[in-house]
Amino acid sequence: MNIIKLLERANIKFGNEIAYQYKTDSITFSQVYNKTLSVAMKISLNSEEKQPIVVISNKNINIPSIYMGIAYSNCHYVPVSQEMPKNKIE
Repeated sequence: MNIIKLLERANIKFGNEIAYQYKTDSITFSQVYNKTLSVAMKISLNSEEKQPIVVISNKNINIPSIYMGIAYSNCHYVPVSQEMPKNKIE
C-alpha cells in the first residue's frame, strides 16, 4: 500500500480528527487530504508526470500536504532549504 492509499483511508476513517500539529497549528486528516488534492491538481495542470518539483520552504503545517500532492501527481519532490546558498539552488 502506498502513501496515497493510506491518506485516502485515513481521510475516510479519521476525517475531522487532528492528523498532526506543528507549533500552535493543527490540521485534520480531511484538511490534509483536500490540500493534497489541490496541490496535485495544480501540478497536473502545469507540468508533466514524473518531473522533479523543487520545494523551497520553511517548516510549516502544509509541507506534508505539498509533498503528498507532488507524489499524487506522479512527480517527485526535491526539498531545498531556504538557507542553502542561491547559486547551489540554481
